[in-house]
Amino acid sequence: MTGRPWSLVIALILLFAGVMARVGDLEFDADINRAFYTDSPLSQAQERFEDSVPGRQTEVALLIEAESGFTSDDMEEGRNLADGIAETAGVAAVVSPFSLMFPPGHPEFADEPVILPNADPEVTADRLEAFRALGTGLPTLFEDDAMLIMASVNTAERPLPETLSALDTLISAKKILSVTVTGPDVMGLAISEGLKGDLLRLNAIGAALVVIATLAFLGDVKLAVAAIVPALLGMIGTVGLAAWMGIPITVLNNVIPMLILVIGVANGLHLAVNLADAEGAMQDRVTSTLQTVGPASLLTAGTTAIAFGSILTSSNAQLVDFAWLGAAAMVLSVVFLLPGFAALALLLAPRPRQIGGVASGWATAIGTASARRPKVVVACAFVLLLASGAAFATTTAWFPLSRYLPDDSPLAAANDRISDKFTGVFTAWVELPPDAEWPEFARVVEAVEAVTVEGAVGSELSLARWIGTESEAPPDALFNRFPATLVQRLHGSDTGVRRFAVSLPDPMQSDTTLAYFDRVEAAALQAGAARVIGMPAILRHGSVDLIGALSTGLVLASIGGAIIVALAFQSFRLMPLVLFVNLLPVLIVGSAPHLLNAGHMTPPLGLALTIAFGIAIDDTVHLLTRYRQSVRVGLPPGPALRHALKTAGGVMIMTTLLLSIGLAVTAFSAFEPVRLFGATLIISLIAALLTDLILLPALLAMRRRENYFDEGNSSLRR
Repeated sequence: MTGRPWSLVIALILLFAGVMARVGDLEFDADINRAFYTDSPLSQAQERFEDSVPGRQTEVALLIEAESGFTSDDMEEGRNLADGIAETAGVAAVVSPFSLMFPPGHPEFADEPVILPNADPEVTADRLEAFRALGTGLPTLFEDDAMLIMASVNTAERPLPETLSALDTLISAKKILSVTVTGPDVMGLAISEGLKGDLLRLNAIGAALVVIATLAFLGDVKLAVAAIVPALLGMIGTVGLAAWMGIPITVLNNVIPMLILVIGVANGLHLAVNLADAEGAMQDRVTSTLQTVGPASLLTAGTTAIAFGSILTSSNAQLVDFAWLGAAAMVLSVVFLLPGFAALALLLAPRPRQIGGVASGWATAIGTASARRPKVVVACAFVLLLASGAAFATTTAWFPLSRYLPDDSPLAAANDRISDKFTGVFTAWVELPPDAEWPEFARVVEAVEAVTVEGAVGSELSLARWIGTESEAPPDALFNRFPATLVQRLHGSDTGVRRFAVSLPDPMQSDTTLAYFDRVEAAALQAGAARVIGMPAILRHGSVDLIGALSTGLVLASIGGAIIVALAFQSFRLMPLVLFVNLLPVLIVGSAPHLLNAGHMTPPLGLALTIAFGIAIDDTVHLLTRYRQSVRVGLPPGPALRHALKTAGGVMIMTTLLLSIGLAVTAFSAFEPVRLFGATLIISLIAALLTDLILLPALLAMRRRENYFDEGNSSLRR
C-alpha cells in the first residue's frame, strides 16, 4: 500500500468518480407513510384499506381564516374557491360548509343548502344552528372566523405537487385573508423540500468546521490534508452511494454524510498523530502508522457498521434505509481512509512533531487517578448503570408528526388550529367485522360519538339520521348524492366491511391528545369494532413499534460490537468489560428524557443512542489496542496503561472534541429531529470519553488483579 502513492491516488479518484456517477438520480423522500409504516398487522390493515379504494387517494385540508369573522363577500369567496377546487384536475371530491344540505323532509328548509349565496352572516348563523339541531352528527366545517374545505385528491390520476400547484394558483386569485393547505401528504412534500436545503447546508458548514478544528488540533497543513481528504471523499461518496442504492434522503438519514465525515476525520486524526510521532524514513513512518493504528481503524469501522446494521431489525422503510446506507457508507469510508491517508502522507511528507501534549497529560492524569481506586470507581459505575438502565426502560415511546416539519413551515400551527376549531386534520377509520349488521354498526358509532367532540364522526348513521331513518341503513339511492370516493371508504364495496371516519388531532401531540385517541379507540373496540386504522392509529402505535425496534437494535449493536472486539483481541473475557464501559454512557443519556422531555423517547433519540454506542466503542478499541501493544513489548500493566493513556488518550480527547464540533452543525438544521439526534450523539460521545478515561482504566486494574497504581508505585511517574 505504501509503495506507489500515485497509483493509489488514481485508483481512489476512479472509485470516487464511479460512486458519484449517479448522484443526479438522488431523490428526497416525500412519502409520509414510509416514516411510520412497519410490517405490523395495523400497518398491513391500513395498506389493504388504501388499496381497496380505486386510485391513490389523499386528503388535503384548506383552512380559511378571517381576523374578525366572515363577511358576506368572504363567504362568496369561500364558495367560489370550493367550486374551483372541485373542478381542479386530480381532485376527486370536495366537502365544505357549502356542501351542507337540509334533508328533503325538513319542515322549513327542505332540500335547501345550509349556506345560501350572498346571505347575511346572521342569516347564515341561524341556518347553521338549525342544521346542528338536527342531531345528525355531520360536521359543519364552519366557525365565525374559520372554515374548512376538505378535498380528496387522486394522486394516481395526477401527481400531488401538480394538483397543489393548481390549488395555489386558484387561491392566489382570491381575496380571502388567509388560506393554508395541509394534510398528511402535503406535510410529506414540505419535509422533502426542506431536506434539499438541509442536506447542502449541514454538509457544507460541517465540513468547514471539521477542517478548521483539524487544522487547529494538528497545527500542520500537510497532516491535516492527509487526515481530512479521505474523510471528505467518504462523506461526499455517501450521497452518491444513496443514489446508487436507490435510497431517498429522509429526515433520519440526512445526517449520515456528516457522521461519515466526523468518524473518518477522527480515525484520520489517530493516524496523523501517530505519523507525526514516528521518526525515520517517510515510507517506514507510514508503514509503522498503518501497522499500529490501521487494525484499530478497521475494527472501529466494523463496530460502527454493526451499529448501523443492527437497525435492520426494524421493518420500517426509513429505518431500514438508514441502516443500509450507514453500513455501506462506513465500508466505503474505510476504503478511502487507509489507502488515501497513506498516499497523501507519502506525497506530502509531513515532518515529525509533537501533537496534543496537553490533552495527553489530562488523559493520563484522569486515567491513572481512577486506576488507583478501581473498586470504588467500578462500584459507583455499576450503581449508575443499574439506575440509568431502569430509567431508560421506563421511557415512553413518542413520535409527533408535526416535529418532522421544517421550522419555518406553517403547517404545524395550521394543524393545531384545525384541531382547536374543528376536530382534527387526521382521519381514523373504525372498521367492523364483515358480518356486522346495522344495529351493531350503530352501537359502535354511538359509543365513539359519546367520547368525541361534536362533528368528529362521519358515518352512514349520520346519513340515516339526516333522512330520518336511524333505525335502519340508508337506502343505496341516497349514496348517489355523495362523491363515489367517500362512499367507497364508508362502505367497502369489495368486502362489504362497514366503517366510519373519525377526525382527530395528532395523538402524539400532547398527553391530552394521546388520552383522547385512547378513549376513542377503547370505546370503538369495546363496542364491537374489529380495528381502528388510519394515520392517527399509525402514529399512536407505530411509535411503540419503532422505539421497540430501535431498543432491540441497541442491544444487538452492543452485543455485536462487544463480540467483534473480543474476537479481534482473541479474548472473550473482554466482552463484559466492553459492554460495561460503552453501555453506561448510552444508558445515562437514554434516561435523560425523564429530565428533559417528560420521559418521551422519540425515534431520533433512540437512533442516536444506537449509533452512539457504535462510535463510542471506537475510543475503547484504540485505548485497548495501545494497552495490549505495550504489554506485548514487555511493559508491566501499570506502565502499559500509562503509555496507552499518553499515546491514545490525548487523541481520544481531540477526536471527541472533533466529533462534537462536526456534529454541532446539526444545530443549524431546519428539523427538530436532526437537532435532537446531533445533541444526543454529542452528549453520548462526551459521556463515553469520560467512561473510557475513568472506568476503563479501573476495570483494567481490577482485571489484572494487581495493584500497580498505589501511591507507593513509582512506575506510574516515570
